Amino acid sequence: MYLSCYSLDLRSSEVRRALKSSYEMHRTVMSAFRSDAGEAPRENMNILYRLIVSGKQYRLYVSSAELPISEMPQGFNKLPGSPKDLSRLKDVFDNGQIYCFDLMAAPTKKIDVPSRKNSKRVFLCKREEREAWLRAKAAQNGFELLSFIEETQVDNKLKKGGYNSVVFKGVLKITDKEKFLNAYQKGIGAEKAFGCGMLLLSPYK
Repeated sequence: MYLSCYSLDLRSSEVRRALKSSYEMHRTVMSAFRSDAGEAPRENMNILYRLIVSGKQYRLYVSSAELPISEMPQGFNKLPGSPKDLSRLKDVFDNGQIYCFDLMAAPTKKIDVPSRKNSKRVFLCKREEREAWLRAKAAQNGFELLSFIEETQVDNKLKKGGYNSVVFKGVLKITDKEKFLNAYQKGIGAEKAFGCGMLLLSPYK
């Protein structure tokens, strides 16, 4: 697993284009990786990304099972030490460890629609539903929530009807290191192609 970090220069036309929608950002991220990874290249290479905006500073984090084979477009400036090899985490993660976490996610559920052959995925509009969703995902993915808040809600008008995402921040404890490592590599929840699901960790103090 590798983590690539970029600082975005807003003067770049390539950066401004990528920021127009999550579709454009997805296309830009995928352009750095090999194109012969099958019918589902993002899933096959475990590619996740997260854009974090702090004032005028834009940072892009990209995790992947493979190294990028080409540079990102002009204006995506790779930070020192990037990409970072995270393969050692399989020996670092252990049950009982506590981390601070930051997760942008798309809390959804599937509903049956009589007029459609397949079920439809809908955003969970109630806060208590989203909190229950996060607790369920934690149990499925080998960690316990010690505390968390829902910090922001983002409306992404990417397709008809759009979809929503929220940012959860808090403290977690690993309960099953194998499941947790899998979640860290592959992401949590839906809309992973559009910047959701990447679990960012930092030391708990």
